[in-house]
Amino acid sequence: MKKSIAVLSATILLGTGLYTATPTFAERPAEIQQKIDENRNKQAKVEEQIAKIENAIKENEKIIAKTEKDIKLTQDVIDQLNADKKHLQKKMEERKELIKERLRLMQQNGGNKAYLDVILGSTNFTELVSRTNAVSKIIEADQNLVEEQERDAKLLAKKEKESEEKLMSLKDKKLELEGIQATISEQKEQAEALKKQLLNTEEDLIQQKKEAEEAERRRIEEERARRQAELQARQAETQTQTRQVESQDTQAQSQTAQSQSINSTPSKSSTKKETKKDTKVKNSTSTPSASAGNAIGIVTSIGKQFIGNSVYVWGAQDPARGYFDCSGFVNWAFKQAGISVGRSTSELSSQGTKVSVNEMRPGDLVFFDTYKKDGHVGIYLGNGNFIGSQSSTGVAIASMTSGYWKQHFSGHVRRVIK
Repeated sequence: MKKSIAVLSATILLGTGLYTATPTFAERPAEIQQKIDENRNKQAKVEEQIAKIENAIKENEKIIAKTEKDIKLTQDVIDQLNADKKHLQKKMEERKELIKERLRLMQQNGGNKAYLDVILGSTNFTELVSRTNAVSKIIEADQNLVEEQERDAKLLAKKEKESEEKLMSLKDKKLELEGIQATISEQKEQAEALKKQLLNTEEDLIQQKKEAEEAERRRIEEERARRQAELQARQAETQTQTRQVESQDTQAQSQTAQSQSINSTPSKSSTKKETKKDTKVKNSTSTPSASAGNAIGIVTSIGKQFIGNSVYVWGAQDPARGYFDCSGFVNWAFKQAGISVGRSTSELSSQGTKVSVNEMRPGDLVFFDTYKKDGHVGIYLGNGNFIGSQSSTGVAIASMTSGYWKQHFSGHVRRVIK
């Protein structure tokens, strides 16, 4: 289902943002290294996504090739039917002329009355039996001609209809696959562009780290020089005070014993204690989980693990590699709740009970008219949203109240879980 992919980058970004190349405040090397590590983790996830996309492209290319082969084989069958048709039409025309001739002769000879005259003209019993058998065979041959004519005409019409319908279906499938392939290729281009952007960001962060390390080195050297200067200043002050005391002692010794003693002035010092309070902010989050026995909770939540971690592959149901088409995802989700449903959209479109749009609830199946009626299916989540495997995003949650899905929602809703 080819459609707008304006929001595709949000899926490829894997729910993360990019760091600005220029920091808005002074950061320490350890903080920048943490950003570098986070950036490299994002690169690894993008590379993993690119690998999945490339595998999906290869899988779809195989399906497209097989579809093209089936189209050629079907076209060959149609061509052969056309050749057979000419031969059959010629045969039917010859048979038609023969039937007309038989009818004309019957009319000239009095129709069934002529056959009766032939039988009654027998001269003995043996001749009567022989003539009766002959007339019976003639009548039976006439009837066989008419029946063969009708049977051949019906057979020809049936083969033509079946072949044309198969060819139309295969062409629709090829068109759909080409659209999906184009979308996936665009996803790959965006993922590669993101990878390049992440690499550029890593280079900027590494340069920032070098600059921060150099700034930290200069700060440490300046702090060491400042402390050295303070120490030298204190030493010089101590030496000055010592010399002053020694000078005073010398003067005291030259004075008489009656001299007044030298008053000493105690120095007062105050110590300030600084108390620091550490405040630790605790964030508490809780994630509600569906009850194990709640089938609706399972089918609406089990597939969320593949959001941003899957790709659309036609006809696929491979959770190990994250490969799903729309009906394959729905079938798998219900299977996790112990519920068996159809594998194709046509099977699912008759599953369970049909309900109105106003009555739909989480867990119901919702259908969309894309390349054909009920061409896409998903699981309704409530609030106008559904989850499904979309060709442009893989497994994702999308809105039915605006944009592409609103335009293609058929109003067809089925309830499997009562």
